[in-house]
Amino acid sequence: MKLTGELWSSIHSFSCLPITANYDAGVSSEEDENIFKNDKPKKIPGKKTATYESIPEKEHHEKFLRECLEIILKDAVFQGTSRESKVLEWHDPNELFKIFDFCLRETASTHDDLKKLVKDTIRYSVKTGHPYFVNQLYCSLDPYGLVGQWLTDALNPSVYTYEVSPVFSLMEEIVLKEMRTLLGFPAGKGDGIFCPGGSMSNGYAISCARHKFNPSIKENGLHGLPRLVLYTSEDAHYSVKKLASFIGLGSNNVYPIKTDGRGRMCMQHLKEQIEKTLSEDAIPFMVSATAGTTVFGAFDPLEAIADICQEYKMWMHVDAAWGGGVLMSRKYRHLLQGIHRADSVVWNPHKLLTVPQQCSTLLLRHEGLLSEANSSNAAYLFQKDKFYNTQYDTGDKHVQCGRRVDVLKFWFMWKAKGNATALRWFWRTPSLQIFVSGMCLLAFAMLKMIQIIKSGCTK
Repeated sequence: MKLTGELWSSIHSFSCLPITANYDAGVSSEEDENIFKNDKPKKIPGKKTATYESIPEKEHHEKFLRECLEIILKDAVFQGTSRESKVLEWHDPNELFKIFDFCLRETASTHDDLKKLVKDTIRYSVKTGHPYFVNQLYCSLDPYGLVGQWLTDALNPSVYTYEVSPVFSLMEEIVLKEMRTLLGFPAGKGDGIFCPGGSMSNGYAISCARHKFNPSIKENGLHGLPRLVLYTSEDAHYSVKKLASFIGLGSNNVYPIKTDGRGRMCMQHLKEQIEKTLSEDAIPFMVSATAGTTVFGAFDPLEAIADICQEYKMWMHVDAAWGGGVLMSRKYRHLLQGIHRADSVVWNPHKLLTVPQQCSTLLLRHEGLLSEANSSNAAYLFQKDKFYNTQYDTGDKHVQCGRRVDVLKFWFMWKAKGNATALRWFWRTPSLQIFVSGMCLLAFAMLKMIQIIKSGCTK
């Protein structure tokens, strides 16, 4: 698409790029090579300038990398998690545009300029590892998880076939099996994947449930099929409705179920809505329970939901993105009683388990279903006659092809602490103790407020 003068001026005003490029004119490969040779970064006496080549050179980059790492360790890792520091140095957006150098320029930056940007980025960002950061459903900064994150970025892998990512292909299988074992799936059997967040994990679960109901949907689409209805708590995460719409189920076919005084899904209303669906000649095919609702932190009654799903032959999904972490606690794991009966479970270790963002998993009791629902068997990538066991070419189970490694940081944390301490590590994290206590108090207060409003007693 051709850039108009008005649009280009708008981009220029935001990015601080000079309007000098002629995007209608092309250059030959020879001209392009000459431009590259002649247009080297201008050297500033006494200062190193960033290089064009995207490859580390010890002579040019080692000192810069070490100095940047020192800034990150000092300002972000230690000072940023100290109670003596602020969670955030707040500035209005218009003010932040003025004091932070967001501009992208034609000329290269010096290493000194870049180190200042590192410091400023830390200074004006939210310190999510700070003990008083309790705004979202994740917190803390685990040192072993951080090393795993750094190692991941240094290797820059993508997990789709064993040959391109041997260590991480096996690592994912080990971790996912351990997580299925904690859920109570027999011998840890089943299937699972790492996903880009809990919302997409819920979307995968809905897709798998629909495929299990009617596998022909994969080839033939939705034409001529009966209307399918999904049930979830009125306090469930919005992603259930959003992803139901995204995959063609339709947001109107997500029936919200009322909650009781503790924020849990009401079983009587669930059965009423199922019967209503049947009277409409539609098909009840899935219940999405929540283990740790976003606002109240409520846990739906999983055993009762499992009984209803069994009675009506429906898929049982549990969105335990937040609450799944209580499986690591002998004291609180009873909140997930019945989760072993689920067909699918979403569990985000980056929440209660303090694994660095992002680390989200979908765990299934049905072996092979993810491949059945998602694989396209691209011959150039997923050949079955390779020189190794291709069961570890797991990329075709995903909708994505290129995929970031999210397992290493979690595995490294688990490896560092061991199974014995893994069952209690996160309850000893001070910020999590504050976080969980605060969430419980907030949820209790909000529930009381809603009860008062519903009763009409607003004075």
